[in-house]
Amino acid sequence: MKKFFLFFFVVVLTTTSFAQLRYGVKLGLNFASFSGSDASDAKSVTKYQLGGFAKYSLPALFSFQAEALYSMKGAQTKLQDPQGNNWTVSYNVDYLEIPLLVQVNFPLAIPTPIVPYIEAGPTLGLTLSGKTKAETQGFSVENDIKSDLTGSDLGLALGVGVNVFKTFGANIRYTFGFSTIDNTANPDDIKNSVVSLTFNYNF
Repeated sequence: MKKFFLFFFVVVLTTTSFAQLRYGVKLGLNFASFSGSDASDAKSVTKYQLGGFAKYSLPALFSFQAEALYSMKGAQTKLQDPQGNNWTVSYNVDYLEIPLLVQVNFPLAIPTPIVPYIEAGPTLGLTLSGKTKAETQGFSVENDIKSDLTGSDLGLALGVGVNVFKTFGANIRYTFGFSTIDNTANPDDIKNSVVSLTFNYNF
């Protein structure tokens, strides 16, 4: 038994010695919309995200990345009131988003500074604000809807990307929520659905 623990300790120590912890920043665009049975009329809107990350790379092909992002989400719909006025309603929901990702790297066969990877993992969004803006013929009305939204949004992130010289990188990621973000008495089936294009810099 003592030999087993000694062996385990040596393996952990060796792995940790060759592993690498790095930090970085990222920013980019969110192409955000809503999904769900009650969101069929939702259209995509372009938003922003920015934040930082910590990446723990193992000697093999795997990396673990934790992020903290200010992520702007939402959607847009078209409505017509009983008087025949056409309205454009924009939903703006901001989150502190925390993805926890496993990345699998694919070094190319030829010598190159470019390393592609795929990634997947859960993501938790903490609701920071929620507003709507309805516009028609030069007239607009804004409302705060944070109290009508869930306080958090649990989902899944799937993505692909490339790292260049272990310093710069680009990433395309699809993030979707598992459940509705509507927190009213009779909630509609409305979930976040976001495609992100981001660029990152590793320190």
